[in-house]
Amino acid sequence: MCLVSSRRLFLAVYAVSGAAGLLYEVAWTRLLTLHMGHTVAAASTVLAAYMGGMALGAFLAGRAATGLDPRRALRVYAALEVLVAVCALLMPLALAAFRPLLALAYANGEAGAAFGCTRLLIGLVVLIVPTSAMGATFPVATRWQVQDAARAGGDAGGLYAANAGGACVGAIVAGFVLLPALGLWATTAVGCVLNVTAAAVALSVASRVSQPALADRPRQRPRRAVPLTRERARQAKVERAERGEAPEIGHLALAALALTVSGFAALVFEVAWTRILALAIGPTSYAFSLMLATFIGGLACGSAAGAWLAARVRRPASWLAGTLTLTGGAAFAALAVAGRLPLAVARAAADPQATFGQMVATEWQLVAPLLLPLSAALGAAMPLAIATGRRTLETVPRDVALIYAMNTLGAIAGSLAAGFLLIPRFGLHTTTVGAAALALLGAAIVILRGVRCRRPSVSLRQPVWQWPRCRCPGGILRSWRAARTSTRRTSGETTSIGPCAPEACSTTTMGPPGRCPFGA
Repeated sequence: MCLVSSRRLFLAVYAVSGAAGLLYEVAWTRLLTLHMGHTVAAASTVLAAYMGGMALGAFLAGRAATGLDPRRALRVYAALEVLVAVCALLMPLALAAFRPLLALAYANGEAGAAFGCTRLLIGLVVLIVPTSAMGATFPVATRWQVQDAARAGGDAGGLYAANAGGACVGAIVAGFVLLPALGLWATTAVGCVLNVTAAAVALSVASRVSQPALADRPRQRPRRAVPLTRERARQAKVERAERGEAPEIGHLALAALALTVSGFAALVFEVAWTRILALAIGPTSYAFSLMLATFIGGLACGSAAGAWLAARVRRPASWLAGTLTLTGGAAFAALAVAGRLPLAVARAAADPQATFGQMVATEWQLVAPLLLPLSAALGAAMPLAIATGRRTLETVPRDVALIYAMNTLGAIAGSLAAGFLLIPRFGLHTTTVGAAALALLGAAIVILRGVRCRRPSVSLRQPVWQWPRCRCPGGILRSWRAARTSTRRTSGETTSIGPCAPEACSTTTMGPPGRCPFGA
């Protein structure tokens, strides 16, 4: 089997894994809330424990996957899928074992701090192993899928999009077919079958891919960061471009910060819109599944578009800032028209000829325009952040794991903050506005830190009309300050490094040396 065909097949495998993950999330949320109560706090606790395990697994696997060869990475991936299936089968036994402890914490009939801590502890213990294995699959799969550091954002983003697409299908099937017809246990069994199928196909790909195809993979060694002068750094960038190597990106921390903000805002929006839509179209399991499938479907479409962009754009940090800006704008727009939903649903329900299928279609037509732009912008942020923060081919799994883990930790904080603090204290409207403002603040930070110009150096002995003409904000003022600093340091002996194009103005993103982001 050739390498290209095997990578395409693995995308389908990872989509199947995403469908199984959503089946588990829906089933385990129902199962755990049966034991812990049907409150917003209980649902937020389960969601936080679920995502906490995924963040831990991704972080640990990212450090381990760096030293794996591609075939072994596929075998490790298959083992993780089997581990998830085994833990899913043992989940009812684990919950039954913790039932006396939960009853003891609620013995006085008050759901106080002791009961809340016990509930959180039980959720962490029963979910930590399967969710850690789920989270570990992403960096391990990235070790197999990414063939070139320059295309890390596109390849890893394609994995993320495939997984989100499978999750969207899983949410629809779980909410509308499996749970109503088969129940919790049969739904869990279907998820186990999907996990085992994904593991079997991954092992088959690992055994059938040709060894010469793997040998042709470009390998890059991680390099220790050494202090460089501006001129040496520019020269090193030019030399790497001449050799055909991907330029190294120094924005890993910025990408992780942007995805932390994105994850926090995403879960705040999800929790808030779950409550808003429950008030608008009814608190049914079908309404929740519809909202969840629409939100995840938007993530899948956005991540696919972001993967396409990440493989082609020169400055992914600029596009990352754009996705955060679009997130904030879409949230404000959706909130402005959300008040019309109850009347629209009431008019559709008043029709005596309306059937269940027609009502579901009407609700989706009302929900999709509100959630799809918002979730698509959030989904596009992941591949663009990977393209912004990735370094070399060998460090891609570690970089992806860090970005993914920070995104998941932000999602945990958003889930807990929305369920326990923001919505109870400030209400749905203020909570949504605050999350949108946070997304816009994150976009501003990315713009200021990731898309900026360096100061040009000039000589006071040059006429003013020969100074570098940089169209960057504050270019003339920065030129004057740079010239004064240069004069003081060299006692009047200054040198000019030329016009703005090559040296005086450059960016810290993936653009060519000397290209000004503002058009200079």
